[in-house]
Formats: sequence, C-alpha cells, structure tokens
Amino acid sequence: MVYQFYLSSIYKQLFLSEGALSQLRDAPSPISSSSTSEYNSLSGFVNNVVQTCNAVQDVGSVEQSLHLVTFVRRIRDKTWSDIKGILSA
Repeated sequence: MVYQFYLSSIYKQLFLSEGALSQLRDAPSPISSSSTSEYNSLSGFVNNVVQTCNAVQDVGSVEQSLHLVTFVRRIRDKTWSDIKGILSA
C-alpha cells in the first residue's frame, strides 16, 4: 500500500509539473493569477504529500516518507526554476 501511494504521488507530481509549465508557455502576456493555477495545484499537492508523510512517519516507514518528501519538493522547486526561465526568456 505504501508503494502504491509512493508511485501515484510521483505520477501526479510529474503530471502537475508538466501542466504548470505548459500552462505558462501557452499563456498570453502579461500573465495573470490564472496563468499559474496549475503551479498552485502543484504546490498544494506537495503540501498534502508532506502532511501525509508526516502522519505516516508517526506510524513507521520513515525512510521512504523522507525520500518522497524530498522528491516532491525538488520537483516543485525545479518547476518554479523552469517557470522563472520561461518568464525571463
């Protein structure tokens, strides 16, 4: 069950990340808050994963939870970095 959560979290994270970048690439200039709604969903998803993993850590599976938290945060941060690159181009 833990692995299923882990894999589905990774899949959704990557899906949201790509959606955030695509949304911004296709957004008219100037951008608006609606241009970043996918990134906001991504950020909210990361927060949910972190909260869930914190709850699991209380029960066990600490190492796997920490790896997942690190992964989702890195993808979120990489997505934000890519967004800044798109905006500065």
